[in-house]
Amino acid sequence: SKYDFMKILIVGIGCEPPKFLREISKVFHAEISFDKLELIQNAFDKTRKQYDAEKILEYIDSVDFNVDFDSDKVLGVLDKDIFVEKLNFVFGLSEIAGRSCIISIYRLRPEFYGEKNEKLFKERVIKEAIHELGHSFGLRHCSNKRCVMRFSNSIIEVDEKGINFCKKCLEAINLKK
Repeated sequence: SKYDFMKILIVGIGCEPPKFLREISKVFHAEISFDKLELIQNAFDKTRKQYDAEKILEYIDSVDFNVDFDSDKVLGVLDKDIFVEKLNFVFGLSEIAGRSCIISIYRLRPEFYGEKNEKLFKERVIKEAIHELGHSFGLRHCSNKRCVMRFSNSIIEVDEKGINFCKKCLEAINLKK
C-alpha cells in the first residue's frame, strides 16, 4: 500500500505521551517516535475551564517538528479537558486527511468516572488514537457499531466500539498488506 513506510510522531503536549501508544504501529504498519511540546495557555478558555481543541490542533499543525524524518502523521496527546464549539467536550480532534490530530486522555481515565483500571485506560487511549488517525487518513465517522471509526459521544460509546477498523474503513485507507 502507499503507506508502507509510514511514520507517526506522537507528541506529548504538556505531558508525557503514554509509551504504550507504540502499539498502534501494528495497525498502521508505521514507525513510531515520540516528542514533547509545551501546552499553549492561550488555548485555555477561562469561562469553560477547558482547552480549545481547535487552537491546540492549529498549534501542533504549525510546528515544524525537529525529527530526522518528514513525519507523515503527528498525533498530539494531552491530559487536559478539551472542547469544540457546541459540544461539552471531545475526546479528540483531527483534520480530515491532514497531517495532525490530537487526543485528550483526561476523560479516558477510568478514575474520572470511578475505579482506576489500567487495562481499560490503555484500551480507550489506543481506540481514540486510532480513531483520530483514521480521520487524518481521510476516514469519516462509520455507522458500524464495532468499528473504531464510530463516533463516541460518551465514554460508554468508547467502550462499546471495537479497537479495529471495519472492512469498509480498512479498504478505504488501503492499509491492507
